[in-house]
Amino acid sequence: MTPDEVRSESQAIVEKLRALDDAAIPELRQPTATECGPRSDEGVKFSWSVEGAPPSDPRDYINRAEAVLKENGYSTHQTKSSLNDDRPLYYVGAEGEGGSTIGLGASAMNTVIQLSSDCAEGNASDFS
Repeated sequence: MTPDEVRSESQAIVEKLRALDDAAIPELRQPTATECGPRSDEGVKFSWSVEGAPPSDPRDYINRAEAVLKENGYSTHQTKSSLNDDRPLYYVGAEGEGGSTIGLGASAMNTVIQLSSDCAEGNASDFS
């Protein structure tokens, strides 16, 4: 896949997650382009890290997000932990077939998504 296709595919899954609660995940800014390996000719991948508002029901939001990820071919795992003030933090991690990864956490304080795309042929410096 081309870098533009990889970037578009990653943005598409985030848009599906945004559709669940557009305040939880604000619109994406330009991704960071990084090298896939130690050498610049090993490909390029794109990464986003975005913080948004808390969803009205963090547990429900994470459950719905996990369903969307599974529907789109991601393998997922879900965990629950506690913030420093003992409020729950719900998290779903997902991995796509090509190596893309998503981490999505939701609590009463905020929602955070981190995404790293598959690698594509190309040079990261062409996209910075």
